[in-house]
Amino acid sequence: MDYILIKKINGYNNLEQFGLTILQSTIANFLSCEVKIFTNPLLELQDYNINILENENRGFYPLDDDNIIVLGRIMSDDRTLISSLGIKLSKKGIKYSGNFLTKLEGALTHTLTLEYNNNFGNCKYSLGDELILHTICNYVSKGGYDNRLIRHLISIFQKLRTTSFEGSFFSTGLILTKSHYAYNKNDRFGSSYSLKRPFSLANQCQIERRIWYLVDGKKTFFMCNKSLFVDQIFVLAKEYQEANYIDSHTLAKSLKGADLLFKVENEKSFSIINTANIEISYIENQWKFRDYTYIRKLFLAHFNNPDIVESILFFIIYCSKNAISSIIWLPEKIDQIEDLLKKKTMNRFIKKPISIMDKSFTNHIIRYLSSDGATIIDKNGLLQYFGCIIDLNKIEVKGIKGTGESAAGALSANGISLKISQDGTIKLFEKRKSRPLLI
Repeated sequence: MDYILIKKINGYNNLEQFGLTILQSTIANFLSCEVKIFTNPLLELQDYNINILENENRGFYPLDDDNIIVLGRIMSDDRTLISSLGIKLSKKGIKYSGNFLTKLEGALTHTLTLEYNNNFGNCKYSLGDELILHTICNYVSKGGYDNRLIRHLISIFQKLRTTSFEGSFFSTGLILTKSHYAYNKNDRFGSSYSLKRPFSLANQCQIERRIWYLVDGKKTFFMCNKSLFVDQIFVLAKEYQEANYIDSHTLAKSLKGADLLFKVENEKSFSIINTANIEISYIENQWKFRDYTYIRKLFLAHFNNPDIVESILFFIIYCSKNAISSIIWLPEKIDQIEDLLKKKTMNRFIKKPISIMDKSFTNHIIRYLSSDGATIIDKNGLLQYFGCIIDLNKIEVKGIKGTGESAAGALSANGISLKISQDGTIKLFEKRKSRPLLI
């Protein structure tokens, strides 16, 4: 069969009217990136020296560290390319998420092929959250799990997210592993204990809230095998008390190989975390992708001190997950901060600056971060000022933006600034770039 321009395929009007906008916004929100769609990739991708007919089984094309092309293909039964849709994804460091993006390409190709045979009648649904869920299941099941059982487990945790016990929401968690025997070894930093009454989740539709309430998803977790049979709990050892926040959050000391962590932290979100430091969250009714390894690299370039990076990440992620709105400024030149601030708002509660690495001040610092205005932290990790008000007369506002985002963008003239919203969105501004990086 000869290659066909997608616009000439029966049902394209359905795709154009109902599917393309949904596809673009869904991927952009999930990956926090810019998305551009090419409806004639055979011609349009020649600008990137890509000939999609050279290898009809290829659907992933890295351009550079910050730009990649995903080719959603429509395939015949004999794996011949019928047509395609090109998607350019742009975000700083997006190339490093290649393992996940290849799964996205596969899910998109599968979905477009099915929709082609249905004249794109269901594309409004299949190219939205259903596509993301399809991608997630394929990604996390690649270690030898049945993606149908993964999907069932995701459904259970979506229900747990909004389940209460005696009127209050609660946290809980589960480790999915093929290596139960290993969780009593010292290198897993915890101990497993057999349940008196094991149970299966494979065919469970109802949530046994009294059972799930017994593990907190912080220090204790259920353990199940790849058949979703639960027969143990895992209790973290005291070594985690000294672990940094990200390692403690992701169980980096315990999870190995294909192990997966499912956890509910509050009624707003639940997370799936793997051993590659990837967290996929369902928060505020939408899916979000977060790569902690790459996020660490971003801040190491500024602080050049891993301990400071771990501390700042704790506060940023804490605010994000607890609906705390905050502006954080990490200036490159601390002696020039008055150029953008109203000097009388450079507040200190105590005379001596506080180190963000001093855990005795953790709750105190969170109060600073949740106050109105910007919190300023220098390159040595010292919290210098809080409640700082940006002099809006010194900045230029373009487009429709909130005051907080405009202020955070202006502060990036000197270093890095972050705007954390109550919906959990984290926007990082650097070097006066017009578009923030969403992390």
